[in-house]
Amino acid sequence: MRSKTDPLKTLGLLLIVVFASLLSCVQKPTEPEKPKAEEKVEPATARIVFLAQGENDSTHIYIIDDNGENLQKLYSYHDRMEDIQVSPAGDRAAFFADLGSPPIVADLQLFLISLKTWQVSQLTDLSTGICWEPQWIPNSDEICFVFDSYLFRIQLFAVRTDGTGLRRITSDDSVSHRLPKVSPDGNKVICEKRLSPKRKIAVINPDAASEKIIFSTSSDDQYSQWSSTGDKIVFIGDSKLCVMDSSGENYKTLHSASRGLIPFDVSPQSNIIVFNSYSGIQKINIDGSGLQLLTEKRAQGSPVLWSHDESKIAFITDLDDDDQNEICTIKADGTDLKRVTPNSIAIIEDFGLKIFDWAPLNQ
Repeated sequence: MRSKTDPLKTLGLLLIVVFASLLSCVQKPTEPEKPKAEEKVEPATARIVFLAQGENDSTHIYIIDDNGENLQKLYSYHDRMEDIQVSPAGDRAAFFADLGSPPIVADLQLFLISLKTWQVSQLTDLSTGICWEPQWIPNSDEICFVFDSYLFRIQLFAVRTDGTGLRRITSDDSVSHRLPKVSPDGNKVICEKRLSPKRKIAVINPDAASEKIIFSTSSDDQYSQWSSTGDKIVFIGDSKLCVMDSSGENYKTLHSASRGLIPFDVSPQSNIIVFNSYSGIQKINIDGSGLQLLTEKRAQGSPVLWSHDESKIAFITDLDDDDQNEICTIKADGTDLKRVTPNSIAIIEDFGLKIFDWAPLNQ
């Protein structure tokens, strides 16, 4: 006997099925996507002036905040520029530009650029040789530089920032003089005296009144720099990072390396030395204590430089391993390694040349 079904019950079940189907077709409202948090950029503490390669052998002078912002092109030149150095006041930069044209191979002359007005002026016009390695003389209005003449061995000269008062600092024509470094008070210059195979460190008065040899070596990697207090000289000799009194006494080895040391920098206040080695960039106190590896990234050719407030160190390296070098900074404690210059800028690659320098933020 077939059981009877309740029509109302059947209709109710059908309505439930239909309603459930309708609900399944209705899309649930999606929550609006939350905006991504913008990456915070630390405020800039200083600026970096640097040279970059342009097209057809041209060179440009740029300035950029040390946080990678506010890139500006200050000057463009159709040929080579090199060895840029900012003045102690931070308002100007000295550099060399090649005025040469065939048949002259090179004619590097000293120039000056204002970091305020971007105005460029030529300071030297020495047709018998080339100029390089500028050094500002503190407490004066002069720049010391190397003059490589066709008439005599390499000598040190100085000129005022208005282009007048050209004078010779060194007087010994029997040897070449290179790599000058002026003392913090501007009263002395250390340089390398080279007569192959011997290389000597000499202390010279800028008025050329006296000269004293304080170190001698046959090493090929001579480089020296004053301590911030002016009473010690840090130098590379015989492939070692060393320090001695400014008189040449109390010689001490700070770090040994068979190769790999390039121009280092002594902090402007605390006498902490930062240098490049095969292990990476390291720092050490001037008394030999506190050796610390800051990063395994190595500086490529150009020196490592302390910022004026000693909070950061700038250097050139291939940060992204993409075969392109950038100017980077790292904090003094070894943290926060960052690229400053963009990939679109081709940093000049030339071993030993100073192609960038720190400048104050307010210029």
